[in-house]
Amino acid sequence: MIEFPKVFWLLFILPPVWLILWRRYLTGKQDLQTIGGRWRSGRLMEVFVIKWFFSSLTFTLFIVFLVLALAGFSGREHPVSYEPKGLDVIFVVDISRSMLAEDISPNRLRRSSEIIHGLIDGIGEARYGVTVFKGAGIQVIPLTEDTETVSAFVGALNTGILTSPGTNIEAGIRKAIESFPESIESRRMIFLFSDGGSLEGDPLTAAEAAKERDIIIHTIGAADTKGVPIPLQDGTFVKNDSGKIVNTFLRDEELRMIAEITGGQYFNLTDRLALGKLLLTIEEETLSGMERGFRLESTDIYRGYLAVALLSLLMNLIIRIARWKDLF
Repeated sequence: MIEFPKVFWLLFILPPVWLILWRRYLTGKQDLQTIGGRWRSGRLMEVFVIKWFFSSLTFTLFIVFLVLALAGFSGREHPVSYEPKGLDVIFVVDISRSMLAEDISPNRLRRSSEIIHGLIDGIGEARYGVTVFKGAGIQVIPLTEDTETVSAFVGALNTGILTSPGTNIEAGIRKAIESFPESIESRRMIFLFSDGGSLEGDPLTAAEAAKERDIIIHTIGAADTKGVPIPLQDGTFVKNDSGKIVNTFLRDEELRMIAEITGGQYFNLTDRLALGKLLLTIEEETLSGMERGFRLESTDIYRGYLAVALLSLLMNLIIRIARWKDLF
C-alpha cells in the first residue's frame, strides 16, 4: 500500500541530476588532463572515473530511496491485540420539521430527548456527544464527561437549531464519525434518532464508513407507521403545493439496514420498553467489549528505504572525501 503516490513525481529530477553529473565528469576529465600532464593523466583518470562512477551511483540511490521512503509504503496487515477502554457515545438526532409530529407523545423530538436522558442515566460513566442534522449535520457537543451539559442541551432540542432545509441522515452520521478520536482504544457507539425520512445523501455509505472504524450504530425509529400531519406554530399543518396537508410516517427500511451494516440493532419509540431494551443491549455489548480484541495494522516499511538512502549518502561522502591510491 502506498500512502503518498504523488511523491513519485520527484523522480523526474533524476534526468537533470544525471546531466549535471555527466557535465562534471567531462569538466573534471578536462581539468585532470590540463593539471596532471601526460605522464600522470593515465593514473589520475583511472581513479577519477572510478570515484565519479560510484559517487554518481550512490547519489542516485540516495534520491531514489528517499523518494520511496517519502511515498509511505506499508507492508502486509497483521492482527494486533488491544483492550477497549471506556465507552464513547454520540447521539445523532434528526431535527427536521417532521420530528414535531405527535404520533408519539408528546412529539417525536421530545420523546427522543426523554430516551436520551434515560440512556445517560442508565449507562452512567462514559463520554457523550451530540450531533444534530437536517439538510446538513453539525456537532453541537463534542465528546465530554460533563453529563449535565449534555442533558441540558438535549432537553432544549428544537427544530430551529439548523436552518438548512431537507433531511440528510448521511450528513448526520458522517459528522458523528468525525467527532470520534482516531484512536480506537474505547468502545464507540452512535444512537441515531430519526423518522427515517432521508431526502438527501446515501446513509448506507455512511454506515459502511462507520463499520470501517469499528463504530456501532443503533437506530431508533422516532415515528409510527401511521401517517400524521406535521404541526406548525400557528396551529395549522404543513401543506404541499396543492394545498393538501402532508402526512409523515415512519420509513424504517434504511434505519434497519444502517444498524445491520454496523452490527447494531433497530428500535422503535412506539415500544414502551424501548429504553429498557436499549440499556440491555448496551450492557451486553459493553461486557463483550471488555474482552481483548484484535485490529489489523499495516507495518510501516519506510524506515528501511530511509536507512538505505542515508547509507547511500554516507557512502557518497566517503567516496568523495577519501584519498584513492594516494592521488586524490
